Amino acid sequence: SYVRLPDGSVIYLVAETELEISSLADLSTGTLGHEILLIQGQLVIVSKLPLETWFTVVNPSGNKVRLAGSIIYVGYDDENGKFDAICVDGECEFESDSQAIFQLSSETEGWLDENNNFQGPFEIDINALREGCGEDYISVVIPPTPTPDLDATATAFCGEFEEENPGTPCP
Repeated sequence: SYVRLPDGSVIYLVAETELEISSLADLSTGTLGHEILLIQGQLVIVSKLPLETWFTVVNPSGNKVRLAGSIIYVGYDDENGKFDAICVDGECEFESDSQAIFQLSSETEGWLDENNNFQGPFEIDINALREGCGEDYISVVIPPTPTPDLDATATAFCGEFEEENPGTPCP
């Protein structure tokens, strides 16, 4: 399953993934990026935000993974506390609860263990990652066909937004 955000960004969810959308980019409030809380599970984000804008994933411990680019995989295992990310395309970074920042570039992987120790970055083979995407994982190469309900919701949102904010493009 997946969630399409008003700006066209998509969050693909692996089965049994739990998340909460904390904030969405909104020019009228000055919020520039998206932020979601990943309670447990795995997801792939395909961001449509401008490259200099962060798409942030926070785990329940307050650690963050941020993407300034287009595609990232993020996983959080609530049983062992591992918080990992594969930066597929763009620049990514981890921020631990101690405010330490760890960089990931395109085609690298890293994670924070249960003690917030950073492991990585490790180079990954993107083609192997894509080929390994089966029913239990998400293929970012061939995303599922959008459902009309999600697209209709985004269209309705943009219609209302443009009525309330004439001359301002829908985020």
